[in-house]
Amino acid sequence: MAVVRGGGWSDRFGQVGHGTPLAYWQIGQANWCYGNTAVSRLQTAIQEKHTVPLFLPAELVPTGKVDMATSTFSTSLVHGTSASLMLAERPGGYHSAPHTHPCEQLNLLQRGQLDVFCEGRAYHLEPGDVLRIPPDAVHWSWNRGQEPCVLVEVHAPGLQHDPLIADFAVGLFDEDEHAISAGRPINVFVDLPPEEVARIEALQPQTIA
Repeated sequence: MAVVRGGGWSDRFGQVGHGTPLAYWQIGQANWCYGNTAVSRLQTAIQEKHTVPLFLPAELVPTGKVDMATSTFSTSLVHGTSASLMLAERPGGYHSAPHTHPCEQLNLLQRGQLDVFCEGRAYHLEPGDVLRIPPDAVHWSWNRGQEPCVLVEVHAPGLQHDPLIADFAVGLFDEDEHAISAGRPINVFVDLPPEEVARIEALQPQTIA
């Protein structure tokens, strides 16, 4: 598991990270100082329990690689009981295999461009565009450009139990909360004929008249 430091979640949104070694924040009922002791305690909590209190600073949000059968991408995932939030960077040329999951997925493209194919339709996303993928819909994506794209994804119920993601997923819970998930959806790859994939990818993207 890799832990993002000195950059992290906020920087990938184009914002400034915490950066200063003595910045303070509040986690639950305790004030923590960003120093070696606090960092060590948070890292231990993540590695041993995969849960931390309600707040997690950008520098400590874990990232990992997700293998989507034909391509991999880097992502972070945090979750509560009913939903998960991902910040996923897909490299230029990324092309996932068709797949489905029994949870809805809300997407917001933060940077770059991305083509998404869902239930036989094509969508071209530019920064700020949003797209919903219904539960159990067959979908995949293709970054046709050379530059990476960054996609914000919300899944409900969350994908934290998916074996592709579980190793670096982090739950945000108070100590007295019962961290019981609303569901345990996972990605399932779908064997679409190559000619059908090519046909859908050749379609004109959906537009709003």
